[in-house]
Amino acid sequence: MLPPKTHNLLSLCDKTGLLVKFDENQSALLDVLNPLNIQARYPEHRERIMKTLSNERSTEIFLKTEELFKWIKKELLKKQDSM
Repeated sequence: MLPPKTHNLLSLCDKTGLLVKFDENQSALLDVLNPLNIQARYPEHRERIMKTLSNERSTEIFLKTEELFKWIKKELLKKQDSM
């Protein structure tokens, strides 16, 4: 089955059942990532996004996103193994 067609990260996490497992930091990161994810899909928004993010902030977001990705992957694999 193909994943739902959406750019909304909150919706995707909700559909996987993982959103309810998020801690405060993970939820806060999604609140930051979701608008960036949607806006980055549209070329007219990319330059505006680039102007709002410093190198330090971009690195911070990247590292936190990498950590969240690993956690999501681990949780999805656990879910798959239990099926």
